[in-house]
Amino acid sequence: MESFKLWKYAAIAAVTAVLIFTVSKFSDTLSTVAPLEATDSNQNADEKLKITDLNLGTGPAAKCGDSLTVNYRGTLTNGNQFDSSYDSGEPFEFELCAGTVIKGWDQGIVGMQAGGKRKLEIPAPLAYGERGAGPIPPNAALFFEVELLEIKPKETPTPSP
Repeated sequence: MESFKLWKYAAIAAVTAVLIFTVSKFSDTLSTVAPLEATDSNQNADEKLKITDLNLGTGPAAKCGDSLTVNYRGTLTNGNQFDSSYDSGEPFEFELCAGTVIKGWDQGIVGMQAGGKRKLEIPAPLAYGERGAGPIPPNAALFFEVELLEIKPKETPTPSP
């Protein structure tokens, strides 16, 4: 019985070592190879936000409440550009998760680091939905390349003594 316990622990240790080796060997390529998907359980396959890191940034990750400065380029599924901060020459500033941008941005930019660049494939329900907006027709999926220039962490009030 004692030898069975030792064998069992040795097998667990071997499997763990293989997993650690595999993850460490490929971890540097995972974030750039496999797109991430931010979804909730009520979304169907056509409504999933697809996130692909084009360049990883450095430093702390963007979180809800942070004030962000970004450059971006937005296109429709046919490739037509509808907006670009690069063309206007002015980066865009907003508070993450405050509802001031489309849901696809609030969900898709969380976790980015300054200097990072992401491709967001945003389904219509996470963009402008049935109403559309300006040059964006109703029920349009949107494609963005977003470059995070700066993160200003949310200021937390200092408690009074």
